[in-house]
Amino acid sequence: MNKIVKEAIDESWRDYQNASIGMDENENWAHEHGWKDGYEWILTELKIEGKISEETFKEYITEI
Repeated sequence: MNKIVKEAIDESWRDYQNASIGMDENENWAHEHGWKDGYEWILTELKIEGKISEETFKEYITEI
């Protein structure tokens, strides 16, 4: 699970860098504004790997 979380954080940072060419790079901003995509990605990976149920997945996706 830690690997999935680390990969999601790394991906959100890369996505932010790609979308902000010419802007000041601020890692905190990326995580503040990219948290939703990161959580969705983590939940999807956990569901695919069978680590959470479909019901748990739907419950958390609805919350975020």
